[in-house]
Order: sequence, then structure tokens, then C-alpha cells
Amino acid sequence: MIKSKSLPRIHLACGNDELRPALKHVFINKKHVVATDSHILVKYEKSVLSNWIEDIPDECFIEAYQYAKLTKPFLCANYLKESNLIKVLYRNGRKSYVEVLLPKNVDFKYPDYDWLFKYDDNLSQSGEINISANLLYILEKSMECTNHGIKILFQHGEYKPLIVKPYDQR
Repeated sequence: MIKSKSLPRIHLACGNDELRPALKHVFINKKHVVATDSHILVKYEKSVLSNWIEDIPDECFIEAYQYAKLTKPFLCANYLKESNLIKVLYRNGRKSYVEVLLPKNVDFKYPDYDWLFKYDDNLSQSGEINISANLLYILEKSMECTNHGIKILFQHGEYKPLIVKPYDQR
């Protein structure tokens, strides 16, 4: 039996603001796959895509509703360089295409998210915060943490972000 593949539902963390079109896309670069709505940010290593989709460009964007097609179980997916499409073959024999946008073909730039992940290993659990239950739900779903939940790490210092990781029970 051939195993189906599907990608993490990172697109759930994308924004839907027409005034910020970059945030309506999943961003892929040489190292990471990233999605944000400016309130939450979800980041995976690029290998979650490149292990399953051949020849994905070093830097590109996939609109959230297009990326959703890759979260359904599929047999194989290939990037078609000449048309900037990912051809997806599903288990039932149906085909679908996912449009890939290259940076030279868009008039927006993705926000610099790397500064969020430069943090100290000195993590503290002090302080008080309010977090929307809806944002936590989106984080959990987009990080595929439904079995174990999420772990939130607090950092010392002004303007330090919360670090949210999948909870590991080991």
C-alpha cells in the first residue's frame, strides 16, 4: 500500500488583510516555511516541503488557500518550473495545481521574522499575559499539535516574543 503524504497546516496562521498581501501567503526560503498574520508566526524547517515536493524554489510564496491543497493526503507533488505550478496527484487519481509565486513576480516583501527567533536560553515563567483562545487554537492546529498541545516559553527583556513549541511529553 502506498502511503499518502500531507503537509502541516501552517496556512492557518496566514492573515487575510487585503492591505498586507504578503501575510496572505505561506513564505518559503532556503531554510524555512513561514506563515504569520502579524499576531502569531509559525515556522517549520524547509525539509517539511522539500522532502515531499521535488525542486521547490529557494524562495517563493504560496497563497494560503492554494497551500491548503497540500494539506490533504496526496501521493506525489512535483514543481513544474516552466509554469510555476506544483502538480499534486491525490490518492483517488484526481489532480490539482498549486500556484507558486516567485519574489520577482510580486509587489510585496515578506516581513523579517528572523529577529523573533534570536532569544536567550534564559527563559522565565514569570509575568502575566492575556492570549486569545482563538489564537491559541490556530497555533495548535497550524503546528499539528493536537495530540500533545503546545508549550509557551517566556523570555526576559523588553520586546521579547513568546516562543511556542509543540509540547513533548518525553
